Amino acid sequence: GVHFLNPCVNRSEVRAAPEVLSPRSARGDAAAYSSLSPRAAGVDAAANPFISPRAAGGDAEGRGGLSDVRSRSSLTAPRVRESPLCHSVTSPPAERGERERGELSARLGLGMIKDIGPESARVIVAEREARGPYADAGELVRRTGVKPQAVRSLIEAGAFDAVTPNRREALWEAGLSIRPARSGQRAFPVHGAEAPPRFDDFTDYEKMVGEYKTLGIYPSGHVMEFIRPTLDAGVLTTAQVYDCADGERIRVAGWPIARQHPRGQDGTVFVTIEDETGDVQSIVWPKVFARCRRALSNQLILLQGRIDRWDGTTNIVAERIDAIGAGIRMPSAHDWH
Repeated sequence: GVHFLNPCVNRSEVRAAPEVLSPRSARGDAAAYSSLSPRAAGVDAAANPFISPRAAGGDAEGRGGLSDVRSRSSLTAPRVRESPLCHSVTSPPAERGERERGELSARLGLGMIKDIGPESARVIVAEREARGPYADAGELVRRTGVKPQAVRSLIEAGAFDAVTPNRREALWEAGLSIRPARSGQRAFPVHGAEAPPRFDDFTDYEKMVGEYKTLGIYPSGHVMEFIRPTLDAGVLTTAQVYDCADGERIRVAGWPIARQHPRGQDGTVFVTIEDETGDVQSIVWPKVFARCRRALSNQLILLQGRIDRWDGTTNIVAERIDAIGAGIRMPSAHDWH
């Protein structure tokens, strides 16, 4: 499986880069981090990691998309560093056993963050490499002159969590700082006589909203973690679907991350539904698609259907699809024709 790590002002490059964690590191043993290559960890970084369509963030213009992690040969030498934030990207049940051998992780690039982009990301990385890591958000502002909205996006993306875990405090630190003059002269920190105020950190929900807004994904978790408590107990996770019997009628909820419309299939649509435990594919016949098309375009759905097992695969034949309100703006699903 692949774990994605939040961007970090003191670790991230401009684009996403792989990092490999040994199995022991998942138990919080900092000493377990070692210079494992993907091959030594039992993971083929070029051919094997399962990255869902939603995880292929970024774009063809070079905004730091995650597709680089599996496709660019320049990213075959991972750096192994302590990573406080991991996100287990969904993988089919057959691949979950790889976690016993080692974890392949990708550190998101600074260029992927909204309001940053490749140009500002290069400035941040170059300054860090020239004069050392950043102590806090205020120091980054003084040293780089990055605009306030860009700094806010860095904070909301979790890029300062390693130095200032409280994101509200990081915003306050950035607000006290003075940007460099246009002459290039460096600004000096402003120190008040009183101790800095204490702030309550953002809630987990607020952090999720901020990460979706600035990254387009939520590396720290999954939106369904917040939706799940509002659903009926009978609504299954996608992982539970694989334990159901052929022909069993079930309900499952999640994010329709991909909708495939193969030619020659008489209007049949194949929908990949993702939640906090994994993903599963659903088959939507033309009549159901025509009836539920509006609901299927929603960012979160509740799907009712029948389990269909064939040739080692598990699908849900959809019978009804309802929309679920998420209250946040999420990336659009990928439509494949």
